[in-house]
Amino acid sequence: PASLQPTALQRSVHHHPWIDLLPVAELRDNLLRQPETTYDAAQLCRDMRGLQVVSSGRGGVIVWGEPWDPHGWEVTEAFVQKWPWVVRGSRSLLQSTNYWRAQRGEPALSFQNYPAANGGANPRVHEVEEHLGSPA
Repeated sequence: PASLQPTALQRSVHHHPWIDLLPVAELRDNLLRQPETTYDAAQLCRDMRGLQVVSSGRGGVIVWGEPWDPHGWEVTEAFVQKWPWVVRGSRSLLQSTNYWRAQRGEPALSFQNYPAANGGANPRVHEVEEHLGSPA
């Protein structure tokens, strides 16, 4: 599917293959921009699968339909609070999330309401993006 076509960063930066399974390009690139040593990938995967227990139930990613279709993806508020740098800049994920929230009569989320704290940019990605002419 078109949603799984690799980005320029995916083609240029060595990474674990699980990242290639995410149908939202901005998520993939955000993960590649972050040094792997600055976050717990296993915890991120657990949280994406909905194993993040929060006061309102569970956090994580909800997939409404085919997993390769980004329009069926929704992130919970708890996931955005814990992993703001992962979702940063993903308009399509924000749109699909708010579509599904609206179906339940829930208020829209804004990814900008959460600080995108992280451990700094991945230096290898900075080199690749300079070479590709992309902003870091």
